[in-house]
Amino acid sequence: MEHIDFQTDDELDAAMRHRGLHCYREYFRWGKMAAYRNDDATVFRFVDRGDILSPAELLSRLMEEWIPKAEEDQLYRAFFMRYQLMALEKSQVATTSQTCERKV
Repeated sequence: MEHIDFQTDDELDAAMRHRGLHCYREYFRWGKMAAYRNDDATVFRFVDRGDILSPAELLSRLMEEWIPKAEEDQLYRAFFMRYQLMALEKSQVATTSQTCERKV
């Protein structure tokens, strides 16, 4: 796991572009978190509190820290989250969105 210091979303986006990744999503069941991928959708990274996480590292963190209240989120965590994040880890899932739409 790598750590990155940034003050704004623009700084984070620029630093991740320097690594060859672009923001493709920032809202998930567990909350807001910037997610990045390369153009071929073979590398995915998530930024949480300055930590750049692989899908497997994110899964580990969420399993330790995210306790959903809504029943549908509890079911997602129990049955689908591991499958979806590990598919990204193995680059088996492609996404269609090319850019992240930041909310101001």
